[in-house]
Amino acid sequence: MTDAAARRWAVPAVVVLAAVGLVVAPHAAAASPHPSLPSRTPAALLAAVEQANVEHFSGTVRTVANLGLPQLPDRFSASGSGLQALLAGTHELRVWADGPDRQRVALLGDLAETDVTHNGSDIWTYSSQTNTVTHQTLSPHKTDATHAHTVDSGPPEQQLTPQAQADKALKAIDPTTTVSVDRTARVAGRPAYQLVLTPRTSKTLIRSVRIAVDAATSLPLRVQVFAIGSSKPALQTGFTRISFRRPAASLFRFTVPAGAKVSADSGPSANGNSAVVPDNSSGSAHATGEPRTVGTGWATILELPSGSVDARPTSMLNRMTTPVPEGRLLRTRLLTALITSDGRVFLGAVPAAAVEHAATA
Repeated sequence: MTDAAARRWAVPAVVVLAAVGLVVAPHAAAASPHPSLPSRTPAALLAAVEQANVEHFSGTVRTVANLGLPQLPDRFSASGSGLQALLAGTHELRVWADGPDRQRVALLGDLAETDVTHNGSDIWTYSSQTNTVTHQTLSPHKTDATHAHTVDSGPPEQQLTPQAQADKALKAIDPTTTVSVDRTARVAGRPAYQLVLTPRTSKTLIRSVRIAVDAATSLPLRVQVFAIGSSKPALQTGFTRISFRRPAASLFRFTVPAGAKVSADSGPSANGNSAVVPDNSSGSAHATGEPRTVGTGWATILELPSGSVDARPTSMLNRMTTPVPEGRLLRTRLLTALITSDGRVFLGAVPAAAVEHAATA
């Protein structure tokens, strides 16, 4: 593996799990016979995933989150979109891809739909719940790295595909990770290998991460995250149906719905510039106003600066958290988050004592 590839796997997945609320899918075709696949080493399978070049496909992805959160109010669960809704229950997405310049993800809810369409230099995000459209224009001179940043930092719906989650999970591979291969998976009716990532540390709530990789194309088909002490995945995302035919071009032509309000997104990637998080190892996010990470590997904690969230008491906040000396604490099977009284947030796949210590260090 090249130095560049090694750096690509250097950042632990736990930070991304905490930041975007990773969710994942039931065992598609679980009753199908186990496949009989040739033996492959972890290194060979990792290289195949990294080099995979599947430009055309479409399918249905189901996501399931079973974190043990309190039941969310109907206004969140019924909408089918947004981070709060994605942190619990089952959700379905339709995905289409036609090369690096055309992708579309639609998150389907009982009463609403959120649609993200990337076509050339345009990215359109539509919410049927609010009948609003956000339009982002990418620089025509953007580099591959900038494009990767745009996709990687997109809205929650865009982060739920197996490919996006597999990429983040593979970044956890470091000396604190054991990697093995299972050859008995079948996802969406397709034989698949499974990369099994197991932390070698007791400082995380994650027992293992399993990434199902299509045997023919090396495309990630499913990601499952298991909590310590549980034999069932707490988080999953995976295809229940997939086709490798080229989607019709019309699927990527976005038309503003009648009466929808359109706004422009002037974020960093709109002008081709990636937001760079500086090395704040000598200072806290509270002092610099920038996010930073605390710790390493699977025990990494993401610290968001003061004002990142509204820390004022609400019925929702009180229902989902418990009071601690440092603020309000949210505990789930895989994620612990501490919201301090000044609005800072400390979160990671770590025990509660770890985030409390990070807040007072």
